[in-house]
Amino acid sequence: MGEHEEELLWSTGLRISARNMFRAEVSQVRKAPVDVEVTLKVSDRHAIVATITNSAADDLGLAIGSKRSS
Repeated sequence: MGEHEEELLWSTGLRISARNMFRAEVSQVRKAPVDVEVTLKVSDRHAIVATITNSAADDLGLAIGSKRSS
């Protein structure tokens, strides 16, 4: 990958968030004292596991079965 292609990749990555790229259903929420582990089902075969703060989880109103999309 050349220098210009790499710059394009990084500049695009900064403008696009995962939240705007995937449709997902919350399939699991594991709360801990400081953070929350969230499992998002993006297809029958694939899931994304993310760790976010409790505050972020509260702000997003995450609940099992809720669906998120762009």
